[in-house]
Amino acid sequence: MPEDMSKEEKCRIAVSIAMDEIMNYCEGAKDIVIQEIGGMLGLEPEELKIISNGYEDILRAGLTKERCEDFRGIRQWVLARAWEMVEKEGYKHLPVKKAWAEAKEKCLELGAVV
Repeated sequence: MPEDMSKEEKCRIAVSIAMDEIMNYCEGAKDIVIQEIGGMLGLEPEELKIISNGYEDILRAGLTKERCEDFRGIRQWVLARAWEMVEKEGYKHLPVKKAWAEAKEKCLELGAVV
């Protein structure tokens, strides 16, 4: 990486590369990836099962101010949205950062700060 690149920028690139590798290596093992990343986000096994089995239900319910302000609720939505982007929009890695950006924008519109 270029020497003039900030530490934060290098870190973002490293995380992106790691996610690409995870998605390539774990192709077809969606449940394991959800469990591991969900665990890092502080979600419980029951919550991860909901995301794994039907992220569409979480997204269909949408973001409300209450979900935005709920520690677990917003994380469920973010992980569900990231999976939707992989499965329906062709992302090759799990775009958690992009899903967080969407959540923050939508929550702000609802009057909730994430």
